[in-house]
Amino acid sequence: MVRRELNKMVLGSVVSSMNRFFGVFAPAVLPAMILAVMTLASCADSPGVSDAQAARQRSRSWLEKGEFDLAISEADRAIALDPRSHEGYGLRAQARRGKRDLNGALEDATKTIEMAPASFEAYGIRGDLYLRQEKYDWAYADFDKAIELSPGWAYAWVQRGFARLWSRRDVEGAVADTTRGLELDPRNVAAYYTRGLAWQTKGDTEASLADYDRALAIDPKHVPTFINRGNLRLNQKDARGAAADYDQAIRLDPQNEEAFYARGQFRSVSGDFEGAIQDYSEFLRLRPRHPVVLYNRGVLRVQRGEWDSAIEDWTKALEIQPQYREALYNRGLTRGKKGDLEGAAADFSEAIKVDGTFALAYEGRGRVRREQGQPGKAAADFTKLIELQPQNGLAYSDRGLNRSDLGDEDGAIADYTRAI
Repeated sequence: MVRRELNKMVLGSVVSSMNRFFGVFAPAVLPAMILAVMTLASCADSPGVSDAQAARQRSRSWLEKGEFDLAISEADRAIALDPRSHEGYGLRAQARRGKRDLNGALEDATKTIEMAPASFEAYGIRGDLYLRQEKYDWAYADFDKAIELSPGWAYAWVQRGFARLWSRRDVEGAVADTTRGLELDPRNVAAYYTRGLAWQTKGDTEASLADYDRALAIDPKHVPTFINRGNLRLNQKDARGAAADYDQAIRLDPQNEEAFYARGQFRSVSGDFEGAIQDYSEFLRLRPRHPVVLYNRGVLRVQRGEWDSAIEDWTKALEIQPQYREALYNRGLTRGKKGDLEGAAADFSEAIKVDGTFALAYEGRGRVRREQGQPGKAAADFTKLIELQPQNGLAYSDRGLNRSDLGDEDGAIADYTRAI
């Protein structure tokens, strides 16, 4: 196989995959609230309801302690004892959210709204769940309703600002909503954090840093702010500041996959491939089925000569996302380097099925086919490559080689001439 082609590993995803994974900047989940709605006084005389009240209080206490399984158990008991009350469903929704059972939490939150349509807190919970599912328009609608029901609730203003930023790239609207949240609650960390994101999206670095600094002055342990301030510092070429922010985020929360991803991104662009692989591996320990991180780790493993491990990562990524063309392409390149020409050709062909304009895949398959002794098919691939990239001199040179193999010396000379 022509070795120059095998060096064309698609590296762009290592640099750009943070955008694909987190959006422009990582949309961290804002602080969760504990639903605290009043028990219906009309039911107070019922012994069963009294027991349900006690179960709800225990559920709320377990929620505050982060003991989600116990909170769910008590919420289940409250629902069984008093099925007419929406409170048990609201508490169970929050506990399920804590366990990342978003579908179960969403079901309970919707049930709460059906039973208590005036509960602004229930709309807040469901809006937060929609944010976590990246259903930003739906989240916006729920926070909008919460504001209608309770205009003085700072949380809803901040979250609606967050939804505006991610659903519509409405930076000005996000700034307005979070600023209103700060008027209602001047020490609202999430408001400074979200407004910092909005400024960062707009490109106002000074305002963004100022808001991140304010957030950390109020809460020095707010991990999402450290991550995003690190991202901002990295964009400003402040490598030392970015590293310090990522390190602090991980010290504060060693189970935060976003922090490991961000530091892995930083280490990869800094040339610390071993450190980046370690961080991506920590991310995958916490969230094993993420195709972009598997892909990125594979790219870095190739840089270290770990071809089999790279192929393994890309294969796992493709099991999750079968149409991941970059993973197909890079696996094809690496299989070719290992001498597996049939496997390489299959991967390039699959990448072309995914995207018929993927020029690199035609180039890779053309070179594999020539090495397999198929100059006619190889020439056809380079013809397609030339259609896609008419100024690609190497494509003419490669097609010329194959035309020569076919005995078409005039065509070969014409191609060599175009390649010069």
